[in-house]
Amino acid sequence: MPNTPLPSLPEQKADEARQLPSFRDFSLPGFRDHITELLGMIGHAGIFQTYTRHDITHIDAMLGLLKWIVPPQTKDKMTPADWLLTVLAIYLHDLGMLVTQQEFDQRMSNSAYRSWLENLNREDGDRDYLARTKRMTPDEQDRFFFQEYVRLYHATRIREWITNSHSRQWSPEFNGAVAEVHRLLSSLPSRFREHLGTVCESHHLDDLEDPVRFPLFALVGTYREQESVNVQYAAILLRTADLLHVTRDRTPSVMFKLIKFTDPKGVSEWEKQRATFSVTHRGRKLDPDDPTTAEILVEADFTEERPLFALQEYIVYANAQVEQSKRWADKSQEKRDGKDYCFPWRGVTGDVRLEGVRPHKLKFELDRGRLLDLLVGHTLYNDPTVAIRELLQNAIDAATGAISTCARQH
Repeated sequence: MPNTPLPSLPEQKADEARQLPSFRDFSLPGFRDHITELLGMIGHAGIFQTYTRHDITHIDAMLGLLKWIVPPQTKDKMTPADWLLTVLAIYLHDLGMLVTQQEFDQRMSNSAYRSWLENLNREDGDRDYLARTKRMTPDEQDRFFFQEYVRLYHATRIREWITNSHSRQWSPEFNGAVAEVHRLLSSLPSRFREHLGTVCESHHLDDLEDPVRFPLFALVGTYREQESVNVQYAAILLRTADLLHVTRDRTPSVMFKLIKFTDPKGVSEWEKQRATFSVTHRGRKLDPDDPTTAEILVEADFTEERPLFALQEYIVYANAQVEQSKRWADKSQEKRDGKDYCFPWRGVTGDVRLEGVRPHKLKFELDRGRLLDLLVGHTLYNDPTVAIRELLQNAIDAATGAISTCARQH
């Protein structure tokens, strides 16, 4: 198989690691060709068949986002090993969603899956799973439940594939991709592979401030200047690029027409992304003197309300995630090893429009007087004695609680 030329700047910078002693036997173009094939197999066993794209087009879109997510001053400071860690994490982060037919057929031999299935309806959060299966056939339900189990743990799953340290949660003998991933990464330094597994798993975690798991400076070879990585920054870049790829190129119209949806949430996810045409920063370029340019803008046009509301909910979530990433990065920049790794993005906002409705600002004012009258006037308690009784009962409850607390302390 001929090696595909590397199409993006991050990949080209990552391939410079081949000039370093510890990475000279690793071919990024060859690795990309093999990963393209493996990613293309996601959904072939009927698991994740209705999901938005997780193939190489998703990877290329994430790599494209890095062109502006990483500011110019940080691009110049990142080592070839930094770039390689980030690019490989982007390649691999969703590969844990690759399920073979044999693995699905042998699913009940997985004790962890059986335990998850048995406890499915015991927690409030699991009711969503059960509600989503009402329109499904028994076979579709079986695939849906195993799919959701894999989705929940696919980040841990790919970390185990990369590091070759398998738990009882999975059965690697039923998935040929495991051995292939290990073979493709075997020429890389073992310490680098450990960090790569950590970064891949991190896009489902929220502990990136942990300096042990996510060091700002970690040697992965003998050439100190270039064979070092900032593990935390690579993890921040992965989660940000993955979070922001919600544009319509991930939901082709032809695929939408051909897929048989039995899950309403799947339909909502596709409709939300089919209407999103741009995710980028405000203004023509990032301006250090203009903080508004450090805001990420999501633009979408809808013809109906439901997916519009779904995208607005996503924007709120994405904004919180980006704000958290900035807090981590800003705190790390205060330290010597993190000062060159800048994450300037302050949050996510949206320009989301509904066809036929011109955007305009709404303003709400609170009538404090009427609200106060509602809470303490005769509207709530027609009989004044009832209000007095409520005050006395509240006082008794407060006193009883204080006495109970003192009794426990002594």
